Amino acid sequence: MVRDESLRLWRPRLLDPTHRQKELRREAEFCYPEIDDILGALDNAQPLNTANLKALILDKLEYLSHRIRDGHTSDYRQYWNRDRHNRAETPLPENACRAVLQSDLELILEGSGIVFSGDGQYTDDTKADISVSFGEFKVPVEAKKSFSQDLWTALREQLIAKYTRDPGADGYGIYLVFWFGNEAQWLPKREPSAETRPTSRTELQDMLEAQLSDTEARKISVCVIDVARPSRA
Repeated sequence: MVRDESLRLWRPRLLDPTHRQKELRREAEFCYPEIDDILGALDNAQPLNTANLKALILDKLEYLSHRIRDGHTSDYRQYWNRDRHNRAETPLPENACRAVLQSDLELILEGSGIVFSGDGQYTDDTKADISVSFGEFKVPVEAKKSFSQDLWTALREQLIAKYTRDPGADGYGIYLVFWFGNEAQWLPKREPSAETRPTSRTELQDMLEAQLSDTEARKISVCVIDVARPSRA
């Protein structure tokens, strides 16, 4: 019914109660796992549900974030085009950044049974940047650079509106942003205004998380990874 073009003007009113009914159904059907299953999940054995899968991926993203920023191998360089002295010059394209991170995640979770795919297929023939799946559970990951033109809109218009609707996702998703630093050319563009533009990874994460309602924040997570090059003298 909601796809009937003759009802286009009524679509928001039709979708709202539909989404609320889905939330009520998920709450009614939720079953608490057994203690042995919980302990196994904490040991990174097997995800018990989509929420557990998302939490596991977030944990690994946080680990990679610390390694990229603070590790002795200066892994931030993987996200930049470099000169002949291996110095970071310009950011890699978005797809290349995503591929680097996905490769690291796959190595960390090798043998876990978790499957990663780039451009995973979702509702209405749309494609998330990274699709993480384990059995019937699926978590879409939408990735952006900190100065992408659609940085401020993709969280809602892409991740939430399209990808988390997949039955396997059950409303869960991760919005991943690569922070390239507070040099003027790499700062977020467009909205918000230059006066309120974030100048650090944590500021950007706070501003993106502020877009989420309390209900959305239960299932949608924002992860901003600092890949900025060291400041130059």
